[in-house]
Amino acid sequence: MTFGPKELQADVQQQKICIGCGACVSICPYFKTYKGQTKAIFQCSRTSGRCYAFCPKTGVDLDKLSKNLYNKEYGSDPLGNYKAIYVSEKGDKASKGNGSTVSALIEFALQNKTIDSAILSKLNGAVAKPEIITDHEKVKDYSSSKSGLSPVISIFNEGAESGYNKIGVIGAPCNIIALSNIRSNPTDLTDFVDRSGIIIGLFCSWAHGSSKFEDAVISEERKVMPLGCSYCHDMTGEFADISVGALDSKNEKNKNILIVRTERGEQLVNDAIKSGYIKTAPLPAEALDSLSKASMSKKKRSLARLVEEKKINDLTERPTIFINDQTLKNITNDKGGM
Repeated sequence: MTFGPKELQADVQQQKICIGCGACVSICPYFKTYKGQTKAIFQCSRTSGRCYAFCPKTGVDLDKLSKNLYNKEYGSDPLGNYKAIYVSEKGDKASKGNGSTVSALIEFALQNKTIDSAILSKLNGAVAKPEIITDHEKVKDYSSSKSGLSPVISIFNEGAESGYNKIGVIGAPCNIIALSNIRSNPTDLTDFVDRSGIIIGLFCSWAHGSSKFEDAVISEERKVMPLGCSYCHDMTGEFADISVGALDSKNEKNKNILIVRTERGEQLVNDAIKSGYIKTAPLPAEALDSLSKASMSKKKRSLARLVEEKKINDLTERPTIFINDQTLKNITNDKGGM
């Protein structure tokens, strides 16, 4: 059974769990992003559509996404599937303005033509505004840290429509899930082409909603957590090629945790190391354990809420996610991470 804009508005926007990823924007004239939020400006009569199929809050089939990317069912590992995990930092060959692993990787990927474009975000007040660039020398202009959800996927849709074929994407896990939905061709288009290049997922225990964050006091952060974040099980961007987050250590300033997940992610990381754009070292066991516990804790909390509210699997006609019964059991029965 397929659904469309009517169900999208009822299940996501009216329930206030839209996270503003922009997956429904730029493929439809009826949805627009304004100040970090997605709104329907006119009603649409379609009974099915890509808007519903692409959304990361509607019927996300974790097994389907996992099989599409990893050729296996979705499992219960706290960090998802991965090939390697490191401590990382930018290398000597990266531009001086690029202070992070992510910026260095994107600069390198653009320079060596691994990607033909990249979607990066700048802060406009408290709102993160994504833009598409093709010049590796401009990456440093977007390298400052940012808080906030960004409609990255709307720009991906625009880039794909404009003819880019290897688009580099950086996003929070919700962005990456939306992009993974797109890559799985959920509406079975006969002429479908995957326009993604390297996909980098950013660790996220939750994210600021920009419309409320402008007047928030940092010590009160949790009070402005978007409702949609409470349903998200993914802390580390499990369907990305590479995932990156801060290394929580007072002695390791400006260093990251780098998770390599796919073959194309592995190729980029290895080439970037050889070319001097990033440096890596083994991740200490205690850091891996801490990250795994935090990630599993997020999974347990979100899945428990989805079960309690009957928004998972066959508990409702239109669930938020589908997850196989064994993995759901393994995660909810796990004794760690709480």
